[in-house]
Parts: sequence; C-alpha cells; structure tokens
Amino acid sequence: MTSSLSIPADHGSSPFARLRSWIAGDDPGLTRLRMATRVTLTLLITTGLLILVHALMPLPATAYGIALITGMQGALVVREARIRDRLVTRLYAAGASFLSTLCVAFTDTSPRLTDGLFLVMIFVAVYARRFGARWNAVGMFAFMCYFLGVYLRPSPGDLPGVALALLLSGIVAHLVRNHLLPEHRARDFHRTLIAVEHRIDLLVEATRALSDGDTSARARAVAAEIRLKEAVLGAEGLLPATALAVARDDDGGEGALATALFDVHLAAEAVLLAALAAPDAAARRDPRPPSAVALASERLQAARLDLRAATTRVDDEAFDAPPPTPAQGGGGMGTGWRDPSLRLAIQVTLASAIAMVAGQAVSETRWTWAILTAFLVFTNTQSRGDTLVRASARAAGTLIGIVAGIAMAVLLDGETTVSLVLIVGLIFAAFYWLQLSYSVMTFCITVAVSLLYGLLGEFTAGLLVLRLEETVIGALAGIGIAFLVFPRRTGHVAHAAADAFLAALDDLLSAATAGSGAMDLLSLSRVVDQRYAALALAARPLGSNWQIVRRPGPVRRALLRFLACTYWARRLARTLGETQPGEESHTLPKPVVARINALRTQVAGLREQRRGIFVSAETGAPAPRTAGEVDALPQAPDAIEALDMLAALLARIAGVAPPVAAAVSGRSSDT
Repeated sequence: MTSSLSIPADHGSSPFARLRSWIAGDDPGLTRLRMATRVTLTLLITTGLLILVHALMPLPATAYGIALITGMQGALVVREARIRDRLVTRLYAAGASFLSTLCVAFTDTSPRLTDGLFLVMIFVAVYARRFGARWNAVGMFAFMCYFLGVYLRPSPGDLPGVALALLLSGIVAHLVRNHLLPEHRARDFHRTLIAVEHRIDLLVEATRALSDGDTSARARAVAAEIRLKEAVLGAEGLLPATALAVARDDDGGEGALATALFDVHLAAEAVLLAALAAPDAAARRDPRPPSAVALASERLQAARLDLRAATTRVDDEAFDAPPPTPAQGGGGMGTGWRDPSLRLAIQVTLASAIAMVAGQAVSETRWTWAILTAFLVFTNTQSRGDTLVRASARAAGTLIGIVAGIAMAVLLDGETTVSLVLIVGLIFAAFYWLQLSYSVMTFCITVAVSLLYGLLGEFTAGLLVLRLEETVIGALAGIGIAFLVFPRRTGHVAHAAADAFLAALDDLLSAATAGSGAMDLLSLSRVVDQRYAALALAARPLGSNWQIVRRPGPVRRALLRFLACTYWARRLARTLGETQPGEESHTLPKPVVARINALRTQVAGLREQRRGIFVSAETGAPAPRTAGEVDALPQAPDAIEALDMLAALLARIAGVAPPVAAAVSGRSSDT
C-alpha cells in the first residue's frame, strides 16, 4: 500500500462526522475504544463457544470462570509488538494457569497447604515482573487462576474441562487481538492526527477566551494544552522508526513529519503561556501580551498547516516496518535486599497474608476478595502514596458500585435480557475507563458483578456488603504494608524522577555543545518531556486532596517550573537545530557555549541538592535583561533566551533567586 496519509481539512458538518471527530478527539488513535472492544468481544465469543461445547460435553463452573478470567487477561496484559512473541506469551501463560488450577485441585483437602501455596504463588507472580512484560503477564495469569480456583474449588476431575477452557480463551483472545481488532500503525497515526486537529481547535478557543479577559477559562486552557500534548506524544509514539534517524527536517519525508509534530507541540505551549499572561497584562492595560497571544496563535495555525503538508508526503509503507523487540531482562535493578522487585514481592505477599487471615475471620468462603484487593493495589504503583491513592480508589469505587448494584439488581429482578445487555455494557465501560479512572472501572465491575449474582440467583444485599468489607480489609492490608515494610516515600521517588529529568536535560545540553544534528537534538528534547511525564506521575500523590497534611501549592509550583523547563528545552533544541541542521559538527557562538556550560554546572548543583525541590518558597520574578545584551548576540538570540529562561527556572526550583543574567525582559520564569 503506497497511499499517503492526510488530515482532512474539514471534519464535516453532519452529525455522524461531528460524532466521529469528537470520539477521535477524545480518544487519540481510538486506543481505549479498541482495548475495551477487545475485552468485551473476547468475553462474548468465549462465552458463546463454551455454551456450544457445553451442549456436547458438560463443563464445570470452574471451566467457565477460568475461560473468562484468562480471556480478559489475554486481551489486557499480553502486549508484545510481534504476533509470534504474543503467541509464545500466551502458551507460557496457559501453562502457568493450568498449573495454578492443578495445585488448587490437588490440595483442596488441605486448606493450610492451599493457603501456603497461594502466598508462594503471589510472591513468584510479583517477582516475575522483574524479567519483563512477558513474565508479568504470565504471573498475572497464574495469580488470577489460583484466586479463582480457591474461590470455585475445582476437583481433579474438572481439569480436562479447565484445559479445554484455557485453549478456547487463548485462541479467541489471539484471533481478536491479531485479526479482528489488530493495530494498524498508519491508520492509528492518521486517527491520532485527527485528535491533534480537534484539540488544537479546543486550545485556540480556550486561549482566545482567556486572553479576552475570561479568567474562568484558565483551567480549560491548561487542560486543553495538556490534552493536545497527549495527542502529539501519542502521534510521535506511532512515527516510523526512521523518522528520528533522518538527518534533515526538510527532506520531505518522515523527518519533516517528526519536526512538524514537534513544532505543533512547541507552538501549543507558546499559545498557552501567552494566554496565561494576558489577564495580568489587561489589568495593567498593556497591549503587548494580547498581541503575543495572536502571534502565538498564528504560529500554531502555521504549524498545523505544516503538519498537514508533511503527512501528504509520507506513505503508509513507512509505518509497516516492525518496531524493535524490547529487551525482556531486568538487569541493573540491584541485588539482594536492594532489588526493588524482591521488595515489592515481599510487600505484596505480606499484605496478602494479612488480608487472608483477616478475610477468613470475616468470611470462610469469600475471603479471596480481600486477597485480590491486596494484590491489585500494588499494581503500577511507585510509592506508598501511590498505593494509598489506588487502594482508596478501589474502596470508593466498590462502595458506590455496591449501592448502585443493589438498586439495579432489585429493579431488574427477572429481567434477564436487560441485565445481560447492561452487564456487557458495564464491562465495556470498565475497560474503556481503565486508563483514565481506576475508581470508575471498579464501580462498573462491581455493578456488573451485582447483576450477574442476580442472574445466578445468588444476589443478596448482605453478599455485596461482605464484598465491600473484604475489599476494605485488602485495601487496609496493602496500605499498612506499603507504609511499614520497605516503604518508598513519595518524596524520595519524586526526587529520583526529578534527578532523571535533570540528567535528560544535561544530555541535551551536552549534545548541543558537541554540535549534534537537528534530529538528535529534537529526539533528546523529547526524552526531557518524557521524563517530565514520569516526574508528574511520581509527584502526583504529594499534592492529592486525600492527604492529611496538604501541600499542593509548593508541589504544583515546582511541577509548573519543570513543565516550563520542557518548553524552553524544546525551544533551545529547535533553535539550535535550525542553525546546525546536519549531522556534522558545528561551532556555536562563544556566548552560547559559555551559557550552556554555566547551565550544566547549575544542573549538576541541583542534582546534588537533596532537599527543597518540592518545597521551595521562592516566587519572585527575575530581573530584566538589558536589550543591549541581546543585540550583541545576533547569531542566536532565541538560544540565549532559552538558556537564560532555563537558568532562571532552575534557580526557582532550587529555591534561590535567579541571577540577573538569567532573566528575560518582560517575562516571568515562574509560569
């Protein structure tokens, strides 16, 4: 296929076209829609096949449960880029799932042994994450099947049915993932560009309102810029592997496309920064910032047109090359007690043990819900604050879901068709919202389970209350262990992420002095942006509303300064890339080199600083730089401006007043 990509200049005025544009804008690349559809379709097809098989060969309840839980996991956690790699992972996962069920079946007469093996299984499943995505998936399969086995109590005679169920769910998940709803990188890239266009319109609308004096539009403008950046980063993640290897950005191919996306990202931030300054300027009756908003908006529209033009010069074939296979190892993670994977495995196992004992004291048959919660609250968390947020979200989602579930189960008693339709819809909604809100996902699953109990004739309000009690037990066990055993303070994790950000910034500055080419500089500036995203995620619990002692002001101020650093780092990379577009070495003006070296010294000093990054109280504006200082450097005034702004921002982050030379006339570094 050799057709070129393109972005429609007009999304159309029909209701269908507007709906399609809204969906594409809300879900770049339709990734959430595709994931939710995969899970739902896998479960529906698997259930249908099991019903057909049951007519010929009766299957135990365990087979149904195992098939559904592994089908869901197969759609969620098997994520390798290559089809062959995904198939290998599914085979390993099926083997681990069968072994888990077998262990439960043959130890059912010895509850203590079953419980002990459960804890061993949990430890192994968590520690397996150390060895990459494949073994994380295998561990999740093994845990979920052991959990379900303990809940359903299979006998050895059920194992042939379980094996058949694993085979069916694996085949269905594989076919849905690779043939019914596969990724198509060129098509996904095109859809993501539609989202970029949609979000540009939202940003322009919000910043126009803000610059006109509507201060209520401030939050809307910031949110619009963040969402536009997410769409741009999503598009960059789908770029052909050759895009960043192109030496020049005017070659008319993938390099131009990468540069055009970069310029949209940069222009969007410029529009937001200009609009945020406009209300203060209006109060001073200063006409310059509104003019700056207009100029920045024009630049954004020009970047949009450049992006459209660049997409027409890239063929779909450029996206067909398979991405490189990621390394499966987990080297460099420490040894012994310093190994974070070992510490996490111990934490989850201890939390599960506490949840097991407390859960069994509340219910001898439903205590596995407590284990499930204790296990899941440690998933994708970096610190004890993260664990607290996730545990609270799960408990809150369960509580609200139980209230809604009781009401719906009572209202729909006897309405089998309506209940089935709602269950399917709730499962779809749960996984559509999974990446956005864990509490919403938990709410949808809880309501779906309530309706399912109603269909099976097992629904009681007391059963749902028991589910809440076990969930709270598991959440409290996870929180307690996170705070008491190998605690990872959120502040320490955030400081480590800040250090990684500063290291990426230093790499960019080092490459600039070495005369690296334009695409290398742009690529390194993207790394800075990725490190900021990791920093914002790590520091999120520090400013969350649930904290007993809230510190949102300093945390958010520090994050805004780091965010501003990413903007000026991109400005620096773009400016230097224009002056040295090739791969060969170029000599920068001596004042620029001197400022870069001074900035690298400042970065090194900040990396050695262990305190103050998130508690700085220094908020003053920098002193203005003289116009003559800029006029004396006609070769690269934008580079000087970017370097001085970075110096001022880093000084603010360090909690000290910035040097006079690190200020920019008419601007504040405390954005």
